[in-house]
Amino acid sequence: MAVTMLSAWCRVICLRKYFSSVSYNKKYADLTIRPNPLSLSYSRAEESFQHLCVHRKNEAKRSILIDINNKADGDFVYKHCEQFGKIKTALHFRNKKDYMLIEFENEDCVSELLSTAGHFQNDQKVPAETRLLFLTRNGNIKYKGNPEAAPVFSIEHPPLFLSDFLATDSLSSQMQLLYQHLQLTDLGQRLRFFICSTLEDMLGGLFPHCHIYPFGSSINGVGRNDCDLDMILSLCPDKYQVKKSTLKFLTKRKQEDERSFSQRNLHVFAEMIENFIPSCVGVIPILNARVPIIKFQHEACGIECDLSLQNNSGLTMSKLIYLLGVMDPQVRPLIFTVRHWAKVNFLSHKNPGPWLSNFMYSILVICFLQLRSQPILPPLKNLLLTDSRSKAQKQILFNKVGTCNVGDLLQEFLYFYSDFDFMSTALSPLHGNCFPKPDYSPLYIENPLDTELNICKNVNERELVKLCEAMKVALWQLNHSGPSLLSIFQTEDSKRILKKRFSVKDLFPKQE
Repeated sequence: MAVTMLSAWCRVICLRKYFSSVSYNKKYADLTIRPNPLSLSYSRAEESFQHLCVHRKNEAKRSILIDINNKADGDFVYKHCEQFGKIKTALHFRNKKDYMLIEFENEDCVSELLSTAGHFQNDQKVPAETRLLFLTRNGNIKYKGNPEAAPVFSIEHPPLFLSDFLATDSLSSQMQLLYQHLQLTDLGQRLRFFICSTLEDMLGGLFPHCHIYPFGSSINGVGRNDCDLDMILSLCPDKYQVKKSTLKFLTKRKQEDERSFSQRNLHVFAEMIENFIPSCVGVIPILNARVPIIKFQHEACGIECDLSLQNNSGLTMSKLIYLLGVMDPQVRPLIFTVRHWAKVNFLSHKNPGPWLSNFMYSILVICFLQLRSQPILPPLKNLLLTDSRSKAQKQILFNKVGTCNVGDLLQEFLYFYSDFDFMSTALSPLHGNCFPKPDYSPLYIENPLDTELNICKNVNERELVKLCEAMKVALWQLNHSGPSLLSIFQTEDSKRILKKRFSVKDLFPKQE
């Protein structure tokens, strides 16, 4: 009994510390999951994904990012920039330093503003011109606009207190609260597309039709506000290559296979990013990976970035996960909760290794929702149909909106995989079924876009056993400590507390 009380005491302390460090909006305290209106239309769901990508991309082209001295400079910067055209949005945020992200009504305003910007008179500075600027208060700026206070919105993240979390009346409400709080914000999406846009500017001279698309957590609807930015670079889309014309551009011929071509070009692009693009630091080309990438950090935005070349499968998978999240309103809160549970219990890590990644946890959730006795999600192959009947078939799928309680689904998920036969069985999200495992990998999940590959090939047996045991413990805690997320989240603080030496009697008041 004393051990149980000690464990409970430690958990309360660590959770109090943890939830005081994250943010929360009071209006989400009583949220319940309601049917998503987009669930009723596949066409609207697909259009919403396309609209998200196109809208954010155009938004980024009309934006500039300014390093300012402090928050008080916001009005000054707004009034100066307003001289070059109408400002649509002005956002102030702090990431070690203060910054302002300003979006104009059209791109011409950005060009006019950049034409007035100058360079530092310093031979040590590389005279590159980008849309990342620095504010100098030299007193030479004369403002002629509206003297009233500028509408600058300061983005801050108020803390999510333990008391607010406990105020929710059910496990489902807590899961929805967690999702609403941790999901990628408007500013987070704007900054990610802004980074893509500035990299496009760098390559635009030689490759005027190049596009850099974010994929993964940045656009699939299940990204956290602190997620990395994965990007795909397409040097020349197909529609420009098949264009009928009398004259053709004279270009060099590729002298190697596609992989070698990607490695060689990424090496060159990495040098350009490191030497010419401000705020991009820690540039590391990882060219021998299965998918060659460039890793770097964008200091101003505080985002870790990965850039790959013409790897379109990532964009396709992002669209599929986005559509599944629109199809049923339980999908995203469930994925968020599972991924956060794995993170705070040290089952997943930021760096790659022999453990499951966030993407793998998302696929585990999708497979579970396909395989339960009453399936909620269809096989992914049904969303990849391209024949003339596909639109009608997809519409039927989107009309089947689930009515399950997301809290119950979490417990089902833990029970399903805690007792799953991973030793002999593989999972197929493409077909929505299981099949005999084709090799000796501890965990085998078929890649839905390349069925010859196992997306969990890196996972070793030790990590899989650790995951299954953690699921059994979480299931026990939900059943015996009450249906609350607080009973299954364990933070780093709790591990430190448990290592301290103290007597159990110290936890209780002394009797007179």
